[in-house]
Amino acid sequence: YWQCAYVIPKGTLEKLHAAGLGAFRAGLAELLPIVADRADEIASWDDLKLLSVAVDRLDRWWQPGLICIGDAAHAMSPIGGVGVNLAIQDAVAAANRLAGPLRDRSVRSEDLAAVQERRNFPTKATQALQVAIQN
Repeated sequence: YWQCAYVIPKGTLEKLHAAGLGAFRAGLAELLPIVADRADEIASWDDLKLLSVAVDRLDRWWQPGLICIGDAAHAMSPIGGVGVNLAIQDAVAAANRLAGPLRDRSVRSEDLAAVQERRNFPTKATQALQVAIQN
């Protein structure tokens, strides 16, 4: 069993199908020679799945008593495989800012907003790069 991501421009699936499965296998093997001996395991188009990618984020990640982090706050593209890294960084930022207030049962809206403020720039910058690559 193996899997990989093969990024295609939006709206070009029919063109890929029209070129044929053999052309797809050959292109995959040329792009990534390490899988050349496995490309023939792709027996039909049914072995491939189209994943529609959405890059999005909440305008506001928090409400009193709640903070969203990771995919709950910002959906990332699989391009670069960095979504989990941003989620972990969100969690670290939240822990650093909220540990004391949580312990003291004194979390304020300002504390929650500060987590989003700290994480907004890296999230927006990463998403902008992903969109530029994917489009």
